[in-house]
Amino acid sequence: MTSASFSIVVCTYNRAEMLANCLRHLRTIQHPDFEILVVNGPSQDHTQDVLKSFPEVRTLSTAKRNISASRNCGLQRARGDLVAFLDDDSEAPPQWLRELSRCFTDPRVGGVGGRVVRDDGETDFQNGLLNRYGLVRPDLPEPGSHNDPGGEWFNTVQGTNCAFRRSALEGIGGFDESYEYYHDEASVCFSLIQAGWQISHCPRAVIRHLIAAGPHRKNRFDMNWTTVMKSTLYFALRSQARQPPSVLKVTAVVTLSRIKDLTAWLIRGRVGLKLYFHSLGRVVRGVAAGLEAWRRAGGGVATSAARR
Repeated sequence: MTSASFSIVVCTYNRAEMLANCLRHLRTIQHPDFEILVVNGPSQDHTQDVLKSFPEVRTLSTAKRNISASRNCGLQRARGDLVAFLDDDSEAPPQWLRELSRCFTDPRVGGVGGRVVRDDGETDFQNGLLNRYGLVRPDLPEPGSHNDPGGEWFNTVQGTNCAFRRSALEGIGGFDESYEYYHDEASVCFSLIQAGWQISHCPRAVIRHLIAAGPHRKNRFDMNWTTVMKSTLYFALRSQARQPPSVLKVTAVVTLSRIKDLTAWLIRGRVGLKLYFHSLGRVVRGVAAGLEAWRRAGGGVATSAARR
């Protein structure tokens, strides 16, 4: 599979300087056949000027500030056999695609996820697993083999360092645009496994993630918990094995897990009381938004195809 062609999709929004840094690193990629697509939108800074200095990049645009819609835009225009996704605040080493491609030698593999390292050198994601409640174990020592459609835990990836067979992604309908941020890639992994594909971990494919601030994240602790909670609860309700799911139980498990994390940060001094209570309010709003998104999707369990 080392000769397979790649499409690298970078979704960006108002991070012109970060995007320029990302694209400079992509110029060093060592792979015989790849293209770069940047989905811009709807940026209001000088992103378009930055893109003019990278004529080799195919530029697309979207009117939605929605990560799933942006990823779908890139997928629809991609020409490669494999489609890799990279955040605009990330740095890819020259061998990145070569390492990812090695993980596709098994024809059953529909997607792979690499290791993500923060700018402080700490691992942010490696060999991660996701359960049916949308809860993630992001850093495990060994690659997982959790690809049973009827299981409770599943191999997953982080959106800033992952790749999929284009045919597999198209077969499940692409990304579910109910996820405007967070768990968009988790939903894809779950749907691919339900459709009979496997998700593989590729820890030698390493990306450095600078974790820039944005509309959904000021830092690791001050995030838009409304959107995060909405996406987590929506995923949890859609991924239950039995139909209909126990809405009260799923909502309670997901909500209490998030509150537990926030409380632990408060006790450890990572957040203050003001941010803690502000975050709790966002969590409550996210619960309501997640229930509404699930209702609009039909109030049932997701099929193997991601709904868009």
